[in-house]
Amino acid sequence: MSYDVMAASLCSEVDKLRDECASLRKDAERYRKLRHDFSVMGANIDGQHSWVYRRNFSLRGPTLDAAIDAEIAATPAVGAA
Repeated sequence: MSYDVMAASLCSEVDKLRDECASLRKDAERYRKLRHDFSVMGANIDGQHSWVYRRNFSLRGPTLDAAIDAEIAATPAVGAA
């Protein structure tokens, strides 16, 4: 295998990993958004707590990810004027 082929293969792998990282970051952002909106409803001694959604509205979108993304986009960033 030539160095050019190896370099192209490595660049392709790096691009795939960058795309995967971006996707995982977006999933983490969605999780953090949802996590912020839940509170413990019942703390059990065994550590298996009950959680309740604290908002009085529904998220809307064609998919749950799209609905969360729309909510994130509509929420002003901290420190934004």
